[in-house]
Amino acid sequence: MGTLNPGLFTSSRDEWGTPPHLFNALNDIFIFTLDPCASDLNHKTPVYFTREQDGLSRSWHEPIDALGVHSQRVFVNPPYGKHVAAWVAKTAEEHAQGVDAVCLLPARTDTAWFQEYCPRHVLFLRGRLCFELPCAVCGVPVTRRYRLPTQTKDDDPIPFCTAHAPAGLRAIRNTAPFPTCLFFYLRAPYDLRPLKKLGRFVDVY
Repeated sequence: MGTLNPGLFTSSRDEWGTPPHLFNALNDIFIFTLDPCASDLNHKTPVYFTREQDGLSRSWHEPIDALGVHSQRVFVNPPYGKHVAAWVAKTAEEHAQGVDAVCLLPARTDTAWFQEYCPRHVLFLRGRLCFELPCAVCGVPVTRRYRLPTQTKDDDPIPFCTAHAPAGLRAIRNTAPFPTCLFFYLRAPYDLRPLKKLGRFVDVY
């Protein structure tokens, strides 16, 4: 099974990787050019910022690579811990500079950041998403976890990739313990109708 990395399966995790089916549905419409809250293993666009590169302190609307790509269409799935408000504020700020962005967020309608930065279009996603989490051995994104015989029912199941999955144990889906929504910060016109199958749209104003 390999050596476990405790930092990859702590119950205090704040990073929840975007399910491929959801990103693909969005990317078919927006063709995103930047993923500012990514890792080398889970990034969704060729141009991305890792935690070390700190997407909060970088510009999203200026050329950021040797090809002069302007990151005008940004996909934001931020860490869901104490800094989520800063990421939503950053997205609103970049939108004011001309960036189109879509944020995948916890649907915490009672929070100050939700009420302050809620854009015109919000999509409340149906059901609970099955997020990607890093394999506890190699770190690659996976959608399955396993509860080891040494764990109790109160312990978090541990994510493993196929190569490192323990034999004979039943896999558990990485279902989020919270509802989710999408914030759309848009200037250009987009046809959002294909996304209605994912949940319920609300026009805030």
